[in-house]
Amino acid sequence: MKTNTLSYSNKSNHSDFGFSRKKIGTKNITFSNSNLTLDITLVRMSTIDMAKNIRLPNKLSPLLAEEIGIHLGDGFLSSKRYDYRLKGHKIDERWYYLDHLKYLYKNLYNIDLSIKNYEDTIGFEIYSQALWDFKVKVLGIKPSPKNNLTIPDIIKVNNEQIITSFLRGFFDTDGSVSFLTKYGKMNYYPVISLTQKSSQIVEEVAQILQMLGFNPHVYHHRCEYTVVLNGYSQLFHFERTIGWNSPKHLNKIARWKQMFDGGHGLMVRMGD
Repeated sequence: MKTNTLSYSNKSNHSDFGFSRKKIGTKNITFSNSNLTLDITLVRMSTIDMAKNIRLPNKLSPLLAEEIGIHLGDGFLSSKRYDYRLKGHKIDERWYYLDHLKYLYKNLYNIDLSIKNYEDTIGFEIYSQALWDFKVKVLGIKPSPKNNLTIPDIIKVNNEQIITSFLRGFFDTDGSVSFLTKYGKMNYYPVISLTQKSSQIVEEVAQILQMLGFNPHVYHHRCEYTVVLNGYSQLFHFERTIGWNSPKHLNKIARWKQMFDGGHGLMVRMGD
């Protein structure tokens, strides 16, 4: 899909929050690759990895795709050592780490995470040659810094479950859900967004969202790029198609639905 099909604006001089009220489009995933098999023969297992009985997937699954999105959102992969770190907000993401991520890493890699509280964050650090090799050599994830971050080619498959799981992990960690005040009504208009320093990954995310029927807008402000989904139809389409596993986002949406009768009445009255 060509990037010039995106709505791309400079946020500093653009005040239209995308209230175009465009309806959800037809899904059309244009990726041609359908191979989900992973070649893990290049991965080196250290004696410590073997002692810990670390396992590596040989197939791209929805759970692994979600973990790749989580990595791109909150992860740090050292370029000099076999060090991988994942850290989030100490309060808002506490149960996301203690509950969901512990389950995810145990099921994917047989790793029992030791979640720790740091000064301002919560998370974990893993030193593993096998995991580092797997992420770099098999998954195609670039070590930090993340200024030129891109979506790994392995995610670009004609498989809706894979790409939506990837987006779920990415938006869980680096995305936001907010409710704007408009027409005198407080905190009612939904906006989903994701911000990165890399223009390429934001454009790639927007293109995948278009394939899934969304109407994304891309903004540039200073040194950051943001992809935005505005309105009720896009919120509910995101909820049905991609969803969230982060309690931070789920709780915010649940509170909004309690305030506005599930949001559906607003959607009908406001025409979106």
